[in-house]
Amino acid sequence: MISTVHNGRLPVVDALRALAASVVLVHHLDVVFPSGLARSVGTTTIMHALVDQISQLNVQAVLLFFVISGFCIRNTSRKYDFRVLNDVTEYGVKRFGRIVPPYLIALAYTFVVGIIIGATSNSSYSTATFFGNLFFLQSPANTRGTWFPPFGGNGPLWSLSFEVFYYLIYPVMTILEINVIAPRLRGQVVSVLVICSFFISNVALVCYNVSPNPIFLFVTLYYVWALGAAAEDVYRDRSKTWCLIGVLCLLGLALQAILWIRESATLESMLYGTVIAGIWLLVQHMQEFWGKFGPKALNVIVLNGARIGGISYGLYLIHYPTLLVVNFMFEDSVSGMIFAAVVSFLLATAVETAGWRIRRVILRPLSAKAAAIKPADLSAIEGEPGSKRPLS
Repeated sequence: MISTVHNGRLPVVDALRALAASVVLVHHLDVVFPSGLARSVGTTTIMHALVDQISQLNVQAVLLFFVISGFCIRNTSRKYDFRVLNDVTEYGVKRFGRIVPPYLIALAYTFVVGIIIGATSNSSYSTATFFGNLFFLQSPANTRGTWFPPFGGNGPLWSLSFEVFYYLIYPVMTILEINVIAPRLRGQVVSVLVICSFFISNVALVCYNVSPNPIFLFVTLYYVWALGAAAEDVYRDRSKTWCLIGVLCLLGLALQAILWIRESATLESMLYGTVIAGIWLLVQHMQEFWGKFGPKALNVIVLNGARIGGISYGLYLIHYPTLLVVNFMFEDSVSGMIFAAVVSFLLATAVETAGWRIRRVILRPLSAKAAAIKPADLSAIEGEPGSKRPLS
């Protein structure tokens, strides 16, 4: 695992973003271009079986995004004291600048695609649905208690509302951690926070089953996001690794035991998130080993994957409507599938570039602080200053 910071970012984190976005893309290629994909890899070949397995990891890919998000937000927000209004404002502006501009572009693009393919009469294009998505209140269309489905049937947009919800509650959770939990504990605060997040998510699941609505649904996966934040804490203090892994093993066994009694897609997602975080922690703990003894090919793969990771957010937002419009124009064919994938990457680059330019304007008042970043500072993963707050 590459642990060095490159251009203010951790390449391995961006490579994981690329991996997650690529899995989601393969899944939707399988959904939108099933015949084209089958003709390109065969129907009884090892490659077809591999592609099919990758496609089935769609949910796990989104959960990996949540873990990555928790890791990065924990890291880049360490300098903030959320009891200070200016710090809360700066945190909010930076999150707004990163998420919203590409998201608005994606909503507009999805509407244009709907016009081209003649689908705007569908209820997912309604004004109410648009505003519901504009305020990040959408949830998967097939879940109970949904207020608004993803706009224009752009399925991947459901996870953005979960992300934004976690951004909103993170300052509150951090204040509780510093002022309530940490002063009463000496030692494994990280493990206690993970257990607390596990309890919160399960209580939310009970509440959701009683009164289904998106807010409770958002909280049910907060545990997975919090695992990413815990991984960042452990990155800074490796002595906490094995205790946290032990806690994850116990929580994973508890989830599996419940699943043997009662099926639950949400509990399955929590279990998958636990496994993903556990693997993350093990690889993270062995990163010096990988750096010294791992194959050089691994470094090459990570560094090249990191380049794709830089446009992963844009790719996640716009690939599905792109696949739909290309399928509409060229039908389900091998050439159409390849063209759709290529166009998805090109448009993702354009969306990220446009979002970056808009973000520069939004964040210009904060640029003086950003200029103080030290190149080797881990907390510059997303190009933000280091921490002044002591570790938990």
